[in-house]
Amino acid sequence: MKLISWNVNGLRACLTHGFAESFAALDADIFSVQETKMQPGQADFAPEGYTEYTYAVEAKLSMVTLENRAGKFVAPTPESFKASGIHADWKNAPGFYMVLTDQPGDDSWPITGLTYILVQRNQTDADKAGAMLKYFNWCYTTGANAASKLHYVPLAEEVVELVRKAWTDEIRVNGSPVAL
Repeated sequence: MKLISWNVNGLRACLTHGFAESFAALDADIFSVQETKMQPGQADFAPEGYTEYTYAVEAKLSMVTLENRAGKFVAPTPESFKASGIHADWKNAPGFYMVLTDQPGDDSWPITGLTYILVQRNQTDADKAGAMLKYFNWCYTTGANAASKLHYVPLAEEVVELVRKAWTDEIRVNGSPVAL
C-alpha cells in the first residue's frame, strides 16, 4: 500500500504548477492533502476515488479500514482521529509541531492531519494579543463543539492545557504575560 501525506500551502497555486500531474504519477492508494485556505468550488480538482472525511460522511460513502502501527484494523472515525492525537508525544514536540501519521495506539487512525496557527511570541499590542488568545480559547471550547458537528475533531483537553500553559510561559507583550 502506498500512502502519501502532503501539506500544501495553497492547492490552487499547486494546481497551476503540476500538482495534478504529480498526483496522477504518484499513483497512491491513499493521498492525504492538508489545505487550509481553499473553499469549495475554488479549484477544479476532484480525483476519482478520493474525498475528504466530512464529505464522505455526509454523502454516506463507504470508507476503508486501515491497518495502523499497532497492527490493528481501524475505521476512520472521530474517535480514531482523536486517538492519534492523544497517543502523540506533544510534550516533546517543539512548538507543538506534530505529524500524526502512524501514531502509536490500538485505536489510532494512521493518517490523521492537523491545522496549525503560528503565533509570534513577542506581541506589540496588548489588546490585540489578549483578544487573539481569547479567540483561540473560544475555539477550544465553544468552537470545538461546532467543529464536532461538522465531523472535525477538536484537540484533546490534555493537549489544549499544554497549549494554554505555553501561552502563559511564552507569549509576551513588552516582556509581560498577555492578560486574558
